[in-house]
Amino acid sequence: MAVNTTTFESTLQTKLNDTTLVAKEMLLLGKALEATVGSIAVSDINTAGATKVSEINAVATNTFKTVGGASILGSGDIATLPSQSGASGKVLKSDGTDATWGTDVAGKVLQITALTNSTRLSLPNSSNYWVSFGTFTKLSSTSKLVVSGTFSGHASNSGTCGIGLRIDSTYRWGSYTYEENNGTSKSMAMNADFGAMGTGSHTMYWGWQTGNGSTTDKPFIVLNPSSSDDARGQQSSSVIIITEVEA
Repeated sequence: MAVNTTTFESTLQTKLNDTTLVAKEMLLLGKALEATVGSIAVSDINTAGATKVSEINAVATNTFKTVGGASILGSGDIATLPSQSGASGKVLKSDGTDATWGTDVAGKVLQITALTNSTRLSLPNSSNYWVSFGTFTKLSSTSKLVVSGTFSGHASNSGTCGIGLRIDSTYRWGSYTYEENNGTSKSMAMNADFGAMGTGSHTMYWGWQTGNGSTTDKPFIVLNPSSSDDARGQQSSSVIIITEVEA
């Protein structure tokens, strides 16, 4: 006669859950259970438990996601990153459902550096003269540098002299307002696009270089005039602003 194991297990479980069984019935039930599954030693339970623990660890290692090498358990989904192969220099983007690698938006300002010179300086007559405003560090190899500056001067000298801005050995040329009456207040402003340059440290300059090699020129007599040039004045300064923009 075939035994319906499902019915047998169901009936046996019902009996085990019955709290009204007397001692004799429980003894008989235990003997029946032992005859069905055989005797169970403590070592058998330990072995079976160790096997299950090993199986769970194997599943955790191969299936559970990690963050920083630590397993993350619990309910809910864990967002996964797309493959990083071929994604150098890319940024992570999302359409609200899936994450992908993409190109960063151009025109992002990476940094702004202000270099100030507040030292009064009597300018020499020269065909090639440059004042260092200091150094800055460029962050990206693909970014461009946009430079603007305002410069305080005193007393006219030359109508033109090849005025400009310079980063290392790269030059950008400009002009300034000239008044032949030798007025005391002289100032100039200049904007320049230096484009892409290498990363690392660079030196910023303001100055001039005459196109014909004339040695008797300068834009004005004094850079950053003070009260020593006119008692009504204060110590002035000149400022160069360097903006690094991702191209």
